Amino acid sequence: MKSSPWQVPAPQFASLAQLQGLASGLCMDAGIRVEAIAGPQWSYNHVTLTIQVPQRDIDGKGVLYCAGVLAHEVGHFFISRYHKILHGIPFPSEKILNHLLNGLEDPRVNQWIKARYPGSRAWFEVLVDDFASPGAPGVPEVVTFGVECHADEMRNWIPRPKGCLPKRIALALASTGAARRRMAGMLPSLVPGSVYLDERLASDAERLLAKRLGAGLPARLDARELDVLSRQAEALDLIRTEVIAHALDLLNTDCARLGWQLLARGKQADLAAAGAGRGSSALRKRLIAEVSPAMIAVPDPPTTWRPDRLQMKGLVRILEWFMDAANPVQRAPMSTCSSAKMSSLGPDTGPASISVSLPEVFTPQPQGVEHLSRMVQEGLNPHRLRRFQGGFATGSQISMPEAMRLEAEPERYRRLWRRRIRPTRPDAAFGLLVDLSGSMRGKKIQAALLGTMLVAETLERLEIPYMIHGFQDQLIPFVDWNESLTPAVRQRISSMQLEVSNSRPGGNNKMRYNDDGPCLARFASHLRKHAARDRFLVVVSDGGPAGLHSNDGDLHRAVLEITTLGELQLIGLGLGAGTEHVSTFYPRSIACVPEAEFPARIGQLILQSCGVPVPGAGKELGA
Repeated sequence: MKSSPWQVPAPQFASLAQLQGLASGLCMDAGIRVEAIAGPQWSYNHVTLTIQVPQRDIDGKGVLYCAGVLAHEVGHFFISRYHKILHGIPFPSEKILNHLLNGLEDPRVNQWIKARYPGSRAWFEVLVDDFASPGAPGVPEVVTFGVECHADEMRNWIPRPKGCLPKRIALALASTGAARRRMAGMLPSLVPGSVYLDERLASDAERLLAKRLGAGLPARLDARELDVLSRQAEALDLIRTEVIAHALDLLNTDCARLGWQLLARGKQADLAAAGAGRGSSALRKRLIAEVSPAMIAVPDPPTTWRPDRLQMKGLVRILEWFMDAANPVQRAPMSTCSSAKMSSLGPDTGPASISVSLPEVFTPQPQGVEHLSRMVQEGLNPHRLRRFQGGFATGSQISMPEAMRLEAEPERYRRLWRRRIRPTRPDAAFGLLVDLSGSMRGKKIQAALLGTMLVAETLERLEIPYMIHGFQDQLIPFVDWNESLTPAVRQRISSMQLEVSNSRPGGNNKMRYNDDGPCLARFASHLRKHAARDRFLVVVSDGGPAGLHSNDGDLHRAVLEITTLGELQLIGLGLGAGTEHVSTFYPRSIACVPEAEFPARIGQLILQSCGVPVPGAGKELGA
């Protein structure tokens, strides 16, 4: 019998190019890219539509393994929308909830992709070894429960032997098993959109979804996406009614055990500081060191003791820190790479590992963004931008006007030919300054992330230098002049979302403040040092100054100084409704930009500033 090409030894077959080709086929040419990274975890970045593959897995684990994880990530791309829907699930920690939702979603993803591409079943069999044994001890039980929800499906729903798991986790898995299996069968149609071809059914489904999506429901929802969103909403309803209570019990027990241990060690003040949100990096490191041994095989506290509200808040925060530091689910790649997971962040935000910072929304980019990205890739391609120019002694085309004059003026033979000339690259530099105060949380920061990434992609292709900073009480650098858009830089940009919720590891994390004036002045001084002829400074904000050490007057003075010197072109962008006041601070401004339109509008602004014509883009800037 002829052997399958998948059985060729991994070193001869597994390569990034072959995985890229496989992704193209699995994604049905949806524009997904595959790139190798130095890090240890697979992840899907919805901002750049990129599946990131650890190079060590390509080199060492073989194509079957890589193909299985790749197929899993592609499945998330097609059917996971749980961060887009208002699920109404009460839970003390958004980060831990996103981990749980991802673990519960993974079986559904696997079932769909295996049904859509039956050949992928052999790839998933290779991944079963990752789930052969439970995770290491010392991991919060609620986290282990999320991993085991995925492991159950990978092992064909066969329970682990008695005693392998702590009793509470085993009981929670047994109690929710039937519901989780039903959820795994709540799949969109394999024939895209076939369920809602009937207009009446589609209209009824849209009315139901409108309440769940709120303002997130697109004006025109195609039949396929309607099917995907409807099935996702049904799955979330099942989680809310039959699963989440068991996970909440595990979290409460984790917190009680941890709190009892910390209080026994005299950590009352540290616990209170964490609960009040005053956790410094030193406190975080010290408590993480305390958490690890405290979580390993410790007895339950007395039933008469339960943490109070402030203590519970601090304990949840410490568990989140522990997850970031220990990355306890790293052993199961497919459980840590959901396109919709994030650290506090998720899909709507962040889908990669629990400790990485990816955006919190897992949805396809808006049409305007896709259109502009396509225009950047194709319309701005150097070969297409080249134009023919006449007047040369040699070339690839004859100039007909010169040929007609040749008989009367033979000496014009030196001007007979035309050549394709590359246009001059704009002599420009861009600075993008993004408000990262707490008012930017939710849809605003998601839109700002998409817009920021599009700006970076656009300027990278145009070979125009750019610098990207955020601001709170001080400047927060993300991209400097000499950096290119590497995977590490992309993840750094994505971590902006964590700053607006005070959860970025090692970040500034002062979301209460936005000292616009001093930060703008300092950022402008950095931009002036660049030698480009045209320098643009774009400020993205949704509110007026609320500074720690500045006020409205400081912002007015900073803007006046910049505009008076005339060395920079300053533009203010008001993100979201109610930002008319932006025009009172910035003479050139665009106010009240809807979140859904923001990425496309800022991308068009960048291209127009570079002198690149953008079809359909009008002149929007104020005088």
